[in-house]
Amino acid sequence: MLEKTVFTRQEIINKIQEKYNISITKIEQEPRGSANIFYVYDNQGTKYVLKEFESACNQENVIKEIKIINHLKSNGIKVPNYIKTENQEYYFKYKNRTVILMEFINGYTKESNTGTTAQVIESAEILGKVAKSLENYEDLPEDLIEKWCNNNKLREGKKKFIQLLKRVDKLEESIQHGQQLNLPSSEIISKIKLDINQRMEIITALKKMDFSEMKDLTLKNSHGDYSIMQFIYKDEKVEALLDFAKARKMPIAWEIIRSFTYIDKDSKNGDINIENLLNYTKVVMKYISLTKCDLKWMPYFYLIQLVSSPFGYEEYLNDNSQKKLLEFAFWRCKMSKTLFEKSQEISGRILQLLN
Repeated sequence: MLEKTVFTRQEIINKIQEKYNISITKIEQEPRGSANIFYVYDNQGTKYVLKEFESACNQENVIKEIKIINHLKSNGIKVPNYIKTENQEYYFKYKNRTVILMEFINGYTKESNTGTTAQVIESAEILGKVAKSLENYEDLPEDLIEKWCNNNKLREGKKKFIQLLKRVDKLEESIQHGQQLNLPSSEIISKIKLDINQRMEIITALKKMDFSEMKDLTLKNSHGDYSIMQFIYKDEKVEALLDFAKARKMPIAWEIIRSFTYIDKDSKNGDINIENLLNYTKVVMKYISLTKCDLKWMPYFYLIQLVSSPFGYEEYLNDNSQKKLLEFAFWRCKMSKTLFEKSQEISGRILQLLN
């Protein structure tokens, strides 16, 4: 849940005047993500974005993101422009919160799976350029490949689903006896149970796989949470790429296939258009090299991450107003089933890119 802001309206005005020598006359707030976002306007009508990070976000992470953005900007990639304080710093601290001021980017966002063919290719181009630009960038944390693909991950996933089923069963009993108000409908409970059982069947099948070859997947510096949701569009083209808080050295194959399934319109119902995925991957490969291992295991690797995560169900059961998160969980289950059925075909087809 988003933390309450530490600012009053007058404190925002005072701090921006003190830190940036900018006179603010209008303030709008838009809660979004894991930070408080304020749109502030100076006396000339210029619009800025004031971002107040949650208390758990330390300033080292903010500094890391600012350095990455400045590096990418120097390589011609469209990213936000952070404004320096009067002391030539990119952030300031206030009541144990780290705060930044950015130029407002005039544009709009798009929902998942609404990308046109041109926008899908544009996304691949930007991802390739980001990975290329960060190729020799130092000081990013590095993931261990073992944490991404092993039997223990599947075991832990199944254990979580078993516990979740017990909770769902209790809710189902409460619904039948009318013991509580504001419970999910019996139809939703049945759908959640069906999803969980289907995921556990896939997990059982995947546990027979040999994971040893996946240890050779390529780790590359990348955005870490790259998707259509991180784009600001203007005239249907990307005006800026946002949010590098999760940037790290990671399996680049995951970043490619995941971002594809979030933007391609044919993935809206949990399907994969293999031809579109091939084109997407081919464009990324104009900028960075991928190995036989990366291409062969790409769909399986993504499947392991999706199928073992209960994200969405738990959040909805804790607060049944979180319908979007439940829909996301349903989508992830559909995508898991598609990948389970098509991974061998996808793997075979995508390997042909090396010919």
